[in-house]
This record gives sequence, structure tokens and C-alpha cells, in this order.
Amino acid sequence: MSTPSHVLHIGGEHEDIKPSNRTKATKTPLVKKPAKVTSTFQMYGIIAWDAPFGSKWIPNNIITSKCGNCQFSYDRSKINDPSTKAVIFHFNEARISTMPKQRRTDQYYIWFSWESPVALGTLRGFTLKEFDDVFNLTMTYRRDSDVYFPYQTTENILQRIHSQSSENLQHDLDELIKSKRKVALWIVGNCGSTPGARARMKYSEQLDKAGLDLDRRGGCFPNAPKVLPKNKRATPSWDNFLRPYKFYMAFENAFSCNDYITEKFFRNSLTHGLVPVVLGAKKSDYEAVSPNHSFIYADDFENAEKLVEYLRYLDGNDTAYREYLAWRTHDPEEMPYHGRAVGLCQLCRILHGINVDNKYDENFEEKYSYIPLYGHPKKPRIVHSLRNWFYGNEDKKCISNY
Repeated sequence: MSTPSHVLHIGGEHEDIKPSNRTKATKTPLVKKPAKVTSTFQMYGIIAWDAPFGSKWIPNNIITSKCGNCQFSYDRSKINDPSTKAVIFHFNEARISTMPKQRRTDQYYIWFSWESPVALGTLRGFTLKEFDDVFNLTMTYRRDSDVYFPYQTTENILQRIHSQSSENLQHDLDELIKSKRKVALWIVGNCGSTPGARARMKYSEQLDKAGLDLDRRGGCFPNAPKVLPKNKRATPSWDNFLRPYKFYMAFENAFSCNDYITEKFFRNSLTHGLVPVVLGAKKSDYEAVSPNHSFIYADDFENAEKLVEYLRYLDGNDTAYREYLAWRTHDPEEMPYHGRAVGLCQLCRILHGINVDNKYDENFEEKYSYIPLYGHPKKPRIVHSLRNWFYGNEDKKCISNY
């Protein structure tokens, strides 16, 4: 029989995958081996058991031609629908007592978080001990998650930039630089609930004292002019507000936490044409997900005074400053992890047995023979200790107070 035109061709069905060295599960497998998928028209359901923080904001990036045929919803009543194959539990609402009373063996349970270990452990006191052998997959901003779900990808950012630009990208870059009349911006609302939040406030004071023309806004600076609330920032007026600044202080509230790089970097900075000055994750983490020469790492400088000196140099030298924005004229295929599916798209591919995306992880062969890659896993994937995975793999600087 000829292959139907709607079949999604991604990788080989019988790719040889070395067995994992993981300890064998001691409990009854939670997921049966699903039937072989041959067509993206076979629909699988994905439901979020709770709306995170009471708001339905999980980004839905499922495109059938790329991800497979999946439908995402917040409708709990679909839990017993035979097509529902994945249930997402957001960390803040996840409780054993509120999970489905009866668990189907053909459904993946996914633990989801966009918050740092500091936010979960230090701020909220979540030990995660009760979730041993509960979840099948992790879904977070960390690249070592089973489902990689970053705040954004630079490939998508660049695709959006190009779709909105003229045919002359160099001209657009010239116009962007000409529009920049202000030096630096920082918007912050968390003034001190974590060690990192306190440290970045202190560092901003040092930058200000060193003479940086830094416009500090947000809840931590009540006397400064107001900014648009977060739910109104996907507008031209928000872009018009950000565009005149050359630099954005993309300071996280958690330091040295693996891959914890948020919207401050991706949206407030790269998307809107500001050069991010970053403080938070390790430099290698930023380099892994960023266009080449697109950010300034604050810890590269001996002190705040040296950083301010460099920013002043860039402020007075359009040629040198332009180099930090040159990536906006590049091809999206040049961006890190080009072609990798993330978030709900990758999860859909996992459900369909067409997930090739974890091969981007250098430890793929060791870690991923227990989840669907080409075809289906040798054994059901079980996260034996969520606590060890989320907290145990972190730098001591990240979880020093936990």
C-alpha cells in the first residue's frame, strides 16, 4: 500500500537505541506500550488538570504538520476519553489528593514548571517527596527535561522578526539603531523574596551609582512612571515603549540555576531589539540558547563600574553596538536547536512515537530509551524521584538556602 500524503515523516521507526543504565522500576508500569501510529490524523488529547495559578496561559504551539494531531484543553471531563493520552499537572496545584481517583495505564502524567528551584523550594517549601514514581515525564525550561519547554526559542523570535520586516533586513537594522535614544531599562516587581532578587537590586544600585543611565521601573520603584501590566504587553504600544532603549537588564531572581532564562531575556530583550545584559544562569546556558554575540554577561566584568564603562563605550559606538544585533539579519536555520520541537509540540510527537527531539541532548542514548523516540519506549518512563531530578542536579549556589 502506498504511503498516504498525510503521514508525518520524521526519523526512522526502528532506529537502534542503546538501553539505558537506569535502575529498573520497582513498581507496576504506569503506561502501556501504545499502538503504532501511522498517521498524524489519529488525534490524541492533552489536558491540563489545573490552570496554572488559576490562569489558562500554557502556550499551545501544536501545529499538526510538525507535531502530529493533538488537541489541548483544560477540560477535566475529558480524562476518561479514550483519545486523552497525556495529563499535565502544574507544580503549584499538583496534589496527590486532587489527582484523578483512578489512573488509566495508557495515559502519561506530566509534571510542569516554569519556575526555578528557588521559587519552589525556598519560596513555597515544596519538597516534591510525595511524587516518587508518580509522573512519567518532566516538562520544564531545562534542556534535560523529558519535554523541553523554554520560555521562547530564538528561532521563533527570528521567524517573527523576518515576517514583520521589509525585504531589506540590513535597512531594518539601520532603522532600529537610529530609533535608540535611551540607554538602559529594567522593569522589576520582585524586590527581595529570594536571595537572587535581593542581589540584583543591590547590583542595580551599584550600576546607578557608577553612572549608568538606567531607567528603573515596575513595582520595586513606585515613584517611577508606570508601565503596562503584563496582560497588555503583546501590543504595538509596548514595542514602541521598549524600542528606544539600547540595553535591557535581564536580571533573574535566581542565580546559577540550570537553564533558568525567562521572558526578561527572550521577550523584553531579544524580541524587541534590546541587547540583554544578563545576570542569573551560567554563561554556558545562555550561549546554548542564544544567537552568537547577542548578550552581555554581567559576571564577565570585574565589577559594576567596569560593566558601566563598557556599556558607555557601546552607547557611543554604533558599529560595535550593531554587532550585538547583527543576528537579526541571519537565517532562522542558524539559530540554536533549529528545527527542534518544544513544549506541547514535542509532547504531541512523544504521544505519536515520532519524537526525535531529545537527540538534541548530548546524553540522549543514556537517558531516553525509556520514553518514545522512534516508535515507542522499551519500557514505560517513570520519574522515580522528582525531588532528586529537580533539586539534586542543581549548583549549590542555586539552592543554597533550600
